[in-house]
Amino acid sequence: MANKGGGAEEWMTTFADAITLLLAFFVMLLSMSSIDQEKYEHMSQAISQQFKHGDMEFQVDPSFRYSWFGGDSESTRASAQGLVDAFKELLQVLEWQEEVKVGLGHNGIRIELPNRRIFKAWNGAIRPEAKPIMAAITETLLGYERYHFVEIDVEGHTDDRPIRRMKRNFPTNWDLSAKRATNLLRVLTDFGIDSTKVRAVAYAHTKPKVPNRDRMGNPIQENRKANRRVVLFITERAETIEEREDAARDALLEDFEGPPSIWDTEEEASQSEEGSGMQEESGS
Repeated sequence: MANKGGGAEEWMTTFADAITLLLAFFVMLLSMSSIDQEKYEHMSQAISQQFKHGDMEFQVDPSFRYSWFGGDSESTRASAQGLVDAFKELLQVLEWQEEVKVGLGHNGIRIELPNRRIFKAWNGAIRPEAKPIMAAITETLLGYERYHFVEIDVEGHTDDRPIRRMKRNFPTNWDLSAKRATNLLRVLTDFGIDSTKVRAVAYAHTKPKVPNRDRMGNPIQENRKANRRVVLFITERAETIEEREDAARDALLEDFEGPPSIWDTEEEASQSEEGSGMQEESGS
């Protein structure tokens, strides 16, 4: 029995030595090889995301690259700044520049509309005088050179005051902010914005611009008025590599005339033959 045990231990020792030699051999091969840095980064990102999401199935699609307004693309940000300038010029023409605030942030463009000029008090109905400004904003968006990639969040915000008892159409500020955001969304789509590009978001009183109350708990009326608003948050969706390649190919085809086609060559040949035949007839 002792001899059998000793033989088994010797076999395991030999096997371990062979595995160690194989490991050393592959390490040597790896040290002599060159690593594709781009593939390594993609693999590293996929692995880290898989660990981050636990058992949830998650796959990284390399065909998508996010190109937000605040991204590293200078041309994209320049286009966005041009859109902001167009909005500001529009507001000056319509004399809404004191009421509507437009700004370009890291993630997109924010157009802030005060509730008192857009909606009736304690109501989700849009004032008739607000429709021209919404029509002009929509027209400007439709003329934007990158409109194909635009996505719009219509955000509804309120202050912290509870809904009055007699206003039973909206039991809570959530209902009121949702209705206002939805109604404004419908105006955008009625004026021509693609319905797949917009969504309504209700925040009620949860995201104030400024505090509704001071440290003693007393309400600040000016701040409450500023917090009652609707925001159009404009971003750009992910642009696929295929879309970029198509755009680059179209631009290349516009600049490149290319060689003459076979039809042009045959037409020129037939014209030259006709010309030579006419010369022979005149000579004869």
